[in-house]
Amino acid sequence: MAPTKVLIWALIRPDKIGSFEDYLIALHDEARRRGLSLVVCALHPFCGELVRRLDGPHCVLERLPESATRSPIPLIQSLLRHRPDLVHTHFIGPASLSFPIIRWLFRARLVVTDHSSDQPGPDASRSQVRALKRRAVSRSVDLYLPVSDYVAARLRRLLPGCEHKIKRLYNGIDTRRFRPLSEATNRQQWIEAHFDLPGDKHWLLFVGQLAPEKGIDLCFPVVLELLERFPNWCFVIVGDGPLRRTLKLTIAQSPLRERIFLLGRRNDVDNLLRASTLFLAPSTWGEAFGLMLAEASASATAVMANRTGGIPEVVKDGITGALIPPDQPEQLKPALTRLMESPPLRETLGNQGREHVITMFEMRRMVQITFEHYERLTPPHPGPRSGVPQEEQ
Repeated sequence: MAPTKVLIWALIRPDKIGSFEDYLIALHDEARRRGLSLVVCALHPFCGELVRRLDGPHCVLERLPESATRSPIPLIQSLLRHRPDLVHTHFIGPASLSFPIIRWLFRARLVVTDHSSDQPGPDASRSQVRALKRRAVSRSVDLYLPVSDYVAARLRRLLPGCEHKIKRLYNGIDTRRFRPLSEATNRQQWIEAHFDLPGDKHWLLFVGQLAPEKGIDLCFPVVLELLERFPNWCFVIVGDGPLRRTLKLTIAQSPLRERIFLLGRRNDVDNLLRASTLFLAPSTWGEAFGLMLAEASASATAVMANRTGGIPEVVKDGITGALIPPDQPEQLKPALTRLMESPPLRETLGNQGREHVITMFEMRRMVQITFEHYERLTPPHPGPRSGVPQEEQ
């Protein structure tokens, strides 16, 4: 039986059109097709384009205050207002005390998507407390949807006895939005029409938080060396974070500063990926999935990344991109060199990467599977019961 009202509780700011916003739009469209009501609760502010796309009789948008990240009161207020049959949470820790409130106080089915990467450096005592909380609240969760096999394996280790309700569901990519330039398009003219960036050079692109765990500080000296060797390349950096000021100063002092572009946060990442020649993701921590890598591959852009976390599920080494061990940074330079000097290799990896994304991570199929899970979880009568979809998605 299908739920009649689904509430999405996401502790994220949907202030740009990225892949999570694409997901909300696809979820809204599928709910409307099925005749269901959708309530989307997320942190303020909402992107204007997202509001426009979700506006309608089948969907209610609620802008959450910052206190929703610390207090259960906004959640309780939303549950009282809407009385959903099912609540689906995103970007909430797996030990959240919100889960018992949703499941047992309001008797709603509870689906939890786990997007979490491995956090660096937790102390042992805090980890033990988290483990106890996680096991206690797991009884309230009907279904966990980790975004990769890597995250699913971690959940199974952390939640013994919950294996039956852990079902991997990959992040979805809108392959209509993330797509390559057509063969008929003149790349240089297209770039010059869309950006104040050089269209006559190859782009090495980094998109992500400017933080140590993303590896930008470790790869930067290597990229500088390669820019000296390859004068027809430039380095485009998109994102913000604690290393931004240091990077800006380093760029200003570099003799190659005319070929390094620090753009900050952007709303046009799909176009940036489409214009790029090679995408670099040197993360040093256990990435849950590698969303930007999937978006780059969907754009038929060759990718270079560290073999960590869920990234090997997104990037197939030697088939859709190149992977190196995160503890062997000396391999970065020769791997990047091989890709930068070989257009046929980049083209092959990029085309095969797009095929891989279409096969494994297509947004519309992911949303259909999500609603299939909802239907299997919703009982034909009130009250809690056990039972989750049986097949592994």
